[in-house]
Amino acid sequence: MKKLLMNGLIWQDTGFIKRDVLLKDGKIIAIDENLPESKAKIIDCSDALILPGIVDMHVHVGEKTGGLALADDYVSLSILGDLCGIAAIGAFITETSDTHQKQKTLCTQYMAANEKANLDFKQKIHWHLTPTVSEPQDIIPLLREGCDLKFYTTYKNAGIYRSYKEIARWMQDLESYKPRMLVHCEDDEVVSVSSSYNPFHHPFDHTKRRPEKAEIVAVEKVLDLAVQHNYPVHIVHVSTPEAALLVNQARQSAPVTCETAPHYLLLNEEYLKREDGHQWLCTPPLRSEATRGKLVELLQDGLFDAIATDHCPYITKDKDRSKDNPEQVPSGIAGLGATFPLLYENLVRNEKITLDELITLISSNPAKLMNLYPEYGKIRIGSNASLIILQNKTDRFTHHFVVSLSNTPNPWMDFSHNVNYRCSEVYNENYE
Repeated sequence: MKKLLMNGLIWQDTGFIKRDVLLKDGKIIAIDENLPESKAKIIDCSDALILPGIVDMHVHVGEKTGGLALADDYVSLSILGDLCGIAAIGAFITETSDTHQKQKTLCTQYMAANEKANLDFKQKIHWHLTPTVSEPQDIIPLLREGCDLKFYTTYKNAGIYRSYKEIARWMQDLESYKPRMLVHCEDDEVVSVSSSYNPFHHPFDHTKRRPEKAEIVAVEKVLDLAVQHNYPVHIVHVSTPEAALLVNQARQSAPVTCETAPHYLLLNEEYLKREDGHQWLCTPPLRSEATRGKLVELLQDGLFDAIATDHCPYITKDKDRSKDNPEQVPSGIAGLGATFPLLYENLVRNEKITLDELITLISSNPAKLMNLYPEYGKIRIGSNASLIILQNKTDRFTHHFVVSLSNTPNPWMDFSHNVNYRCSEVYNENYE
């Protein structure tokens, strides 16, 4: 059935214009003034802003880490996406071969994950691949499919660590392809030394074991490689101002970009001191209030290309099981459904950034980084029809505020949430 969004103000790159928008089969098929109303469900968007759906380039779904399955699978994440205006995500596939047997399974894993996602997930997925056994020549077919890479400068015990020398070799071997390389930057040597001096007795010890220095050292070394090889590198979940400044400096010499996450902009390390501090464990850890404030200032200065959630949900019992042994608590926070309301309320309404800047950070820029633009991240004929309708009248939610549909801890509920938005794809009787 066609849907006609009438009398709304639609976002066009750096501003809003009044237009009607006609949707059919998940696509925008017409944009104009006073579109005819025949044979379409009418949605009155008077006094409303119409925004492109969220594009989150850092989402963990359908994975296992440390033997624990994540709480969200493709089905639950698809429903969450409908509820919260998620149009597209960047998801991860980590090669799980036994390194001793040297079995190369990344291509097989990709085909299985892609097939399942196409069946169970209604939104768009862009794949980030972490090879552990496969070599560059083994994954060239996946690069032709549009996939990119994800490497880690830590996590030796998990079998996903890459030395700087190895990262440089991959850059050199893939010189003719140059897929974007996402890098989790924490220097493993700094982490090892810091951890040896700081036993993990309390959630707050996480901040001492993985200090800001670990991120800064790794970012500097990876950026040096990006400049040397003129290679497109994207630094994920930046949690320190120094790292953001290093990226900004390197932009002059290499195609480098970076993202930060909502929890580094809105939370600080004091949450790890609470009774439920284990629920806030993520990596890199939450930082000091001074660091958090500086990150917001750098966001205002335009130093970040994207905000991505690093959505990594675990069920409550898996988080609580080892609360008295925090080193065994799975590290990650659910946050995908919280993206727009939290950032809108705490950054836009508090006049830290403009709404235009927020849309760029959570929609158009990440779509460009994953080569999904302009089908995603833009409102134009032919673009995806997962849109956010931001009502200006009531300033209240019209449906439940959720970060995950599974049984996950939701510490974000500490925040108020009184911005009103809804996704046009689920604008029906169930969500009135």
